[in-house]
Amino acid sequence: MTSMLRAICLCLLLLCGAQQARAGTAAQQQTNDATLLASAQLSPRQEHMRTAETLRAQCDPHSIVEQAGWLPLATRLIRDGFDAEHIIMLYARMGESYSPAPMARKISALYRIKFPPPAPAKSKDTGKKAPAPPPVYPGVVTSANVEKAAAFMRQHSAPLQAARQRFGIPPEVATGLLFVETRLGAYLGSAAALHNLSSLAATNSTAIMAGSLGSIDLSKADRRTWADKRTREKSDWAYEELKALLSWSQQHNLDPVAMPGSVYGAVGLCQFMPSNIPRFGADGDGNGKVNLFSVPDAVFSLSRYLSEHGWKEGISRKKQQKVLMHYNKSTRYANTILALADELRKHAQDR
Repeated sequence: MTSMLRAICLCLLLLCGAQQARAGTAAQQQTNDATLLASAQLSPRQEHMRTAETLRAQCDPHSIVEQAGWLPLATRLIRDGFDAEHIIMLYARMGESYSPAPMARKISALYRIKFPPPAPAKSKDTGKKAPAPPPVYPGVVTSANVEKAAAFMRQHSAPLQAARQRFGIPPEVATGLLFVETRLGAYLGSAAALHNLSSLAATNSTAIMAGSLGSIDLSKADRRTWADKRTREKSDWAYEELKALLSWSQQHNLDPVAMPGSVYGAVGLCQFMPSNIPRFGADGDGNGKVNLFSVPDAVFSLSRYLSEHGWKEGISRKKQQKVLMHYNKSTRYANTILALADELRKHAQDR
């Protein structure tokens, strides 16, 4: 390593604030961490999952700072107590650059709610009322999907029954929720949870999103003020979720780089936001870990969530719907789960 490159690495180390000694003297620690930073090459177009061994065989700290754009966020995480080596290696392995797109997508959605376009002029009354929206999500409660869900229940009857005994959640409801959330684990999200939450956390101003907000009109001062405020709020929210994701994955020896998630960072078969995992996550298979990508743990965790939000044996349909809406504030969401559960009970009776 050249003296210039070593100096760059040491500067990065100081910027990250990695000052805790690991091996002897502070001088030794600086050398160790500088070597780590120098070994971490990040190319946004390379293979997504790279090993620490591969990274240590390379040396390009500029790509961390200049190409990926993660250093300010990594610095913040390290200052908040996360291990410098762990954080640097995570972002080096991730292989994805910072992007304002996740925040732009979120602010655009909120903008359309806050500032809806003018309603079209009403046509003359023809005496016909517009059809009511369907009470459930279309295309979910079908015979084919009921068969898939029933097969899932048979395959995972042990954790489903154990969750019922412990939390009081019927297997049909737990299965229905997993089907609506992730199609029983077949669709865990199209994005990387770590990348999306990191990008959201790193985007704290609409100025950063210039060119990414599409048709949103921020020429008016009140709308620009609103958008800046909401962007800061969502950035702060995402940072807390990011910290929860990193803490959970480190505590249970999971790899956040490999974790798929929703566009806003929900993870696992039951699609928990990371901050909900310490509160409601449950170990369903008795291995001492909470891994929401494991069926038993996902079933136990969602069951604990519903139980602690008021689900009890024998509650009314209306109360069941209310509890499910704590999971997702949508009447159609709750109705779809309950309708699927009804069909699963009928399917069991017909066998």
